[in-house]
Amino acid sequence: MLKKILKISGISVLVLLIALITAPFLFKGKIVKAIKKAANTQLNGTLDFDNDISLSLLRSFPKLSVGINKLSILGKDSFAGDTLVYFPELRLSMDLMSAIKGEEIKIRTIKLSRPRINIETLPSGRANWDILKPDTSKAPATDTTGGAFKMALNSLVIENGHITYNDRSLGFTTELKDVNHESSGDFTQDNFTLKTHTETPSLTLGYGGIDWLYQIKTNVDADLGMDMKAMKFSFREAKAKLNELNIQSDGYVDLNDEDMDMDISFKALQNSFRNFLSLVPGMYSSNFKDVKTEGTMAFQGSLKGKMTDTRMPATAIALQIANASFRYPGLQYPADNIHIDLKFNNPDGEPDHSVVDINKFNLRLAGEPFSLKMLLKTPVSDPYINANVLGKLDLGKIQSLIPLEKGTQLAGLVDADLSAVGNYSAATSKNFSRLDAKGKLHILNLLWKLPTDKDATEIRELKLDFTPQQVNMPVCKGHIGKNDFDASGSLSNMLGYMFAGEKLTGTVKLKSQYMNINSLMADAPAEEPKATDTGQLTMVELPANLDLSLDADIKKLIYDNYILTDLGGHMHLENGELNMEGIKASLLGGTLGLNGKYDSKNIKNPFTAMDLTISRLNLAENLSYFPMLKKFAPMAAHVKGLVNAKIEMNSILDQHMQPNYESMNVNALFSFTDNAVEGLDALKEIGRQLNVGWIEKIKLTNQTVKFRIQEGMLKLMDSLALPVGNGAVMKLGGYSKLDQTLHYGGWIKIPRKAMGTANNVLDGWVKQASSKGINLSVAETIPVDLGIGGTFLKPKIDVSLKGFQKALADDLKDQGKKIVTDEANKKLKEALAEARKRADQVKAEAKKRADQIRAEGRQAGDKIRAEGKTRADQIRNEGSKAAQTITDQANAQAANLEAQAKDPISKAAAKKGADKIRQEGQKKADATKGEFNLRAKQVEDEANKRAGQVEDEANKRADKIEQEASDKADQIMKEAEAKGKL
Repeated sequence: MLKKILKISGISVLVLLIALITAPFLFKGKIVKAIKKAANTQLNGTLDFDNDISLSLLRSFPKLSVGINKLSILGKDSFAGDTLVYFPELRLSMDLMSAIKGEEIKIRTIKLSRPRINIETLPSGRANWDILKPDTSKAPATDTTGGAFKMALNSLVIENGHITYNDRSLGFTTELKDVNHESSGDFTQDNFTLKTHTETPSLTLGYGGIDWLYQIKTNVDADLGMDMKAMKFSFREAKAKLNELNIQSDGYVDLNDEDMDMDISFKALQNSFRNFLSLVPGMYSSNFKDVKTEGTMAFQGSLKGKMTDTRMPATAIALQIANASFRYPGLQYPADNIHIDLKFNNPDGEPDHSVVDINKFNLRLAGEPFSLKMLLKTPVSDPYINANVLGKLDLGKIQSLIPLEKGTQLAGLVDADLSAVGNYSAATSKNFSRLDAKGKLHILNLLWKLPTDKDATEIRELKLDFTPQQVNMPVCKGHIGKNDFDASGSLSNMLGYMFAGEKLTGTVKLKSQYMNINSLMADAPAEEPKATDTGQLTMVELPANLDLSLDADIKKLIYDNYILTDLGGHMHLENGELNMEGIKASLLGGTLGLNGKYDSKNIKNPFTAMDLTISRLNLAENLSYFPMLKKFAPMAAHVKGLVNAKIEMNSILDQHMQPNYESMNVNALFSFTDNAVEGLDALKEIGRQLNVGWIEKIKLTNQTVKFRIQEGMLKLMDSLALPVGNGAVMKLGGYSKLDQTLHYGGWIKIPRKAMGTANNVLDGWVKQASSKGINLSVAETIPVDLGIGGTFLKPKIDVSLKGFQKALADDLKDQGKKIVTDEANKKLKEALAEARKRADQVKAEAKKRADQIRAEGRQAGDKIRAEGKTRADQIRNEGSKAAQTITDQANAQAANLEAQAKDPISKAAAKKGADKIRQEGQKKADATKGEFNLRAKQVEDEANKRAGQVEDEANKRADKIEQEASDKADQIMKEAEAKGKL
């Protein structure tokens, strides 16, 4: 009995062991498929990962270990192609039974190796992390199914992560490189302590285009009190070390449905200027430990109160530095007499009550004094500023003040004396008597080059003169590498641009002897680019708050793979769109005229539209500079001589500033005066099939060719009559596609005397007919049907004498009436009539079937278009609702602001603030509606494209049926006509 029990037990254990080993593999495919399907139905994005996931029960039994590689979430719509997250390695372990029961998923650990997380918010406020689709299903009022789903997590580990945050609506950026993070806590409890440790060798924080913290070595340790029911998170003595500055923080954050309540205080734990100095970009180097410093520092702050969309917590931040100096060992000059007194204060959370007070900012660099003072009040309703900057600086002495990285070049003299006192409204109302803004900035012989820069920047002279009305720039001369510039002009609304983000307007005149745009934009510029040197460029986003006019005179300009000389014309940048007017230049031995625009408002899909006039261009030698023709019509490489062209085009651009060839629209006219097309394989094949050796060249004399490119297809707008030699003429029409397939047809009319050996056959037919008493006449011009298919690299030529045979048959019928007997004539007529009847029947049946197929294609296409339009209308409706919601919220916020004002002064200020809120709300609403409209258009375009494809396919099938029937009918008639042979 014992032996039997042991045997049964052993078998049971073996079966269980086999099940534990094989179960994950047996069901892995279904698990992977189910996860991806479920996730992608709920995400406005695309989840993907390596199908070869690892599942194991043996490794950590009774826990289930899961390993997923190459997990990514890609955005859609406005974020199409962008990666939200990418996890090369994701490892987690969970309690198996909890996963089976489903009431509480107990995940013990999550480990991410080398993750990349990119968080982005557009100017409209739309965020790439907001990817969950709205749940439109109606949930039951009461859940009677049992306990709610919960997830228990014990620890999270991140190794060597890269995290970026870019909020374009606020102008705020964050980047953390090589992040390591550990946190642990029992998420099954309503109240527990979450222990966290985070470190990174490089933290960068930017605001308003300035990196206020740059590549700071950071360590943060914090024990967080987690109240999961109340969503309140508190911390005591949380510590952060930024380079050599230690900061301690206490407080809490309370997350409510409508706002965020907080009470946070922080302070520096040291009072030495040295610790603050370590945060200054470029100062914290390997020999920072040897720097001699003096002076005291105090840094503290607090945030208390609620944060909403319209309010901020009461905030107080203060930095004081006194009697400070520093000097690097072995360097000639010190920086001393450093005094800073900076305060930011907001007493009640109303943004307009914020005050920035830089009461003192004095220092002496290499013996030259520099001072700055600034007071900024009422930043929302009507910014008031009282500021002045005064100082001279010899940049050449900086290398004797601070140890710069080897290879750094720095020199030049800077002289600044600027001041401004008054309200921003004085500038907008042009009441310049209430605004005292004046001063100058003069720079001489400035030289700047970092070791990582490709080229040095040199400003030989720059003068800026400031007045309340505008900033005048009488001179700005210099070089960036080999690129020289000589500019002058003026700018208006500088204060509105600086403090309210309003539009900066101005005019500039630019002269240059040499300018290589590639070297200013790309990592590896080509000094003199080749025709194939494309693709180095990246998308350029033009600022929406600039309104600048530019008149250019550039002797040599390089852009992408184009080299232009004697470039001149007018350009106007406004609202993220660059318009070009009357641009003229010499290009590739010819001349170029250009009017057009580049629109970057939708930076994911920038748009360009241009009207080009090109004169005296050697197309064959320069085809590589025109990728559009190279893709759609590579036969242009065989055109000899100079051509003129007029081209109207528009297209969405890709990430390398190249056209999207499937979406581009082109109307073009090419003029040929004395040109020829030689060396085409298609011409050689036509000559071979006709057994003539002279069809190898097309003569283009005073010829124009019109074509259109649309939806990936180049179509000739008019059929072409082309001389092909020896008096022969080719007539051709049709189209080619982006995949370089050919769909052309027509005919060639060839003089009989030029038919060569084929003409001997015709003479034989005439003699044979004469011997039988038939006066057979053959026309002096022989029509030959022509079809060109296949591809440019491998054309398929179809040459047919059907047209000639028909003419010959008609002549035979006429001759036959005079020489054959009535009986023979009767039989011939009967045979031809029967044949015609059969041929017509074949064609009629084919036409009926073809018409049916075409009708079905049109019905299917109409259905697809209707569905696309319905979906697009839904998207537009959603956009209108979203925009209206934003507008309503802004109006409510503005009305609330105005309602809180009691006295006339505060009411006036409140009205200005409310008007600004409404304007910003309207801008955000318009941007949101524009995004939805773009999505709707994309849906409609895609539906129209698919409908067109369906209809084209149906038409092709119908054409094929009719063509086959026509061929069969021709064969029937041919066999009948053979009965009347000579």
